[in-house]
Amino acid sequence: MTASSGWDQLTPPEPLPEPEPHDQSGEPVGYNLADAGLYEQPPLLSVPYRPPAVKPLEPALVATGVAAAVLGLLATPIMPPYTLLLGGSAALISGVALNQARLAQVRFPRLAIVGLVLGVVGLTLGFALVVMAGGAT
Repeated sequence: MTASSGWDQLTPPEPLPEPEPHDQSGEPVGYNLADAGLYEQPPLLSVPYRPPAVKPLEPALVATGVAAAVLGLLATPIMPPYTLLLGGSAALISGVALNQARLAQVRFPRLAIVGLVLGVVGLTLGFALVVMAGGAT
């Protein structure tokens, strides 16, 4: 067991070769001051700042949400599944309209909030009536 495994006779690794310069001056790229005039920043334009144009809230989306909520509440005594369907769609449409109103920074998105509240009421009422009707059979 006197034979060596070879670990004690490792040769040191060869040094890495020196990187060659990328241009003729021997300086690293980006530090060659002979080209300083070529890479200057362009002059700033004197254009006054204007805030980005804001798209106004679409009244058709708000009106659709409120109309679906009102129709859903009117359909409650006749067909509760339609109340559930119309209330859910009214809440979804009014929620999208409320989000657009928030992004457009509309001050008082009252109709979107009314459509959302009526849609949630119709959704809850429709769900309760469908569950009660299903339990009665």
